[in-house]
Amino acid sequence: MAAVKEEAPPALRDRTLVKNPQGLEPLQVPTPPVAVLLDGLHQSEGVVSHRARLNVKIINSNQLESPVTPEDFRVHYISGPIHLAVNVGHVSHDRFRIEYGSHMPGEYTFQLTCRGRNLRGAPALFKICISEPYTCAKSCIAKGPGVNVAYAGKPSRFDILVRDQLGYPRLESAERFSVKIQGPAKCRNAQMTNFMDGKYTMMFNVVKSGIYEISIKLGDEDIGGSPYYLEAKGGDPKPDKTRLLLPELRDGEAHLFAGREGVLQMACYDRFGNLNTNGQCKLKLTIFHEEQSHIVASGKYLRHKNGLYDFALTTQVAGRYRTMAEHLTGDQAVRFSNDARVVVSAGGTDPMSCYVKSTTEAGNAGVPTSAAAGDWLEFTVQTVDAFGNLRPQPVEETPTLQVECQ
Repeated sequence: MAAVKEEAPPALRDRTLVKNPQGLEPLQVPTPPVAVLLDGLHQSEGVVSHRARLNVKIINSNQLESPVTPEDFRVHYISGPIHLAVNVGHVSHDRFRIEYGSHMPGEYTFQLTCRGRNLRGAPALFKICISEPYTCAKSCIAKGPGVNVAYAGKPSRFDILVRDQLGYPRLESAERFSVKIQGPAKCRNAQMTNFMDGKYTMMFNVVKSGIYEISIKLGDEDIGGSPYYLEAKGGDPKPDKTRLLLPELRDGEAHLFAGREGVLQMACYDRFGNLNTNGQCKLKLTIFHEEQSHIVASGKYLRHKNGLYDFALTTQVAGRYRTMAEHLTGDQAVRFSNDARVVVSAGGTDPMSCYVKSTTEAGNAGVPTSAAAGDWLEFTVQTVDAFGNLRPQPVEETPTLQVECQ
């Protein structure tokens, strides 16, 4: 950055004498500007110890005898408590950055030129009012993961960035910020620390999932963006908190049908009882026939949604099953139990698998090979599904057939 010299305001030397089309008398026309102000509006307010910035681009460079340098810029002091400190930096081959400021409050007026010519897009006179900085609540903001999301049982944090009335950092401030966090449960271990670097750090823990409102005030005034809304999610899952969710429970039992795919759900919870929704749990589900232990069916993982893990189960043997669910952690499998049982009922009736059984007065089973004339025989049709599972039915619904022998 190069310091800029101050001079008296430019006079008519910024104008060139040319002849009019009739050649009668010379006319005064402005000399084309050398630079253009990119920022548009000039900053009219400033604070002590912080410099305002202007970005300038060189134009008409093909008409210049030599490249523009920082020394070609001049500040023409008009009024103010003291002279402004102005520096010009070379950003690229055709761009410059001008910084100016003062350590004394007051109103300043000056003119800025490049090679004696005004800047296009710049005011004829630059005016800036420099004041003492103070912490402004609306300029302060909260930033960090702790204002958006938190996990139960894990430390959460966010920073309150302290700013003055123009948005500049206040590096050494001693303010009294108040933070109020409201939600499903009271936060734990809340603590605020001022590191004297322009920010206050807030640390806290949540134990219940849900939506929390974070209200931050400086005195009685909310800071920028307050209140914030935090989504608290379940923490790390605990294997012994994993649960098997059985649909269609009747008397504590889940009911499925042989040969049909049934869906069972498993859910993982953290140590506070919050549902873990990150979908990173590795689970395994198996059911065992209570009477025929060699009959086993393993669940096929389908999907995870909102903390619930869906498993598909299919078995062809009806009966009562016990469940075994496992939570896989690394190379170990932690088992957890569930009091509910799975009852697999016979599927739909398969006509080709049904068979006839009969009962006579003697109580013999099977189809008789002989009968006396005038005897009545009663045949009972046993309904089964396609896998040979008996379909139990009430007596009044059991198909029967009566035949009189001639």
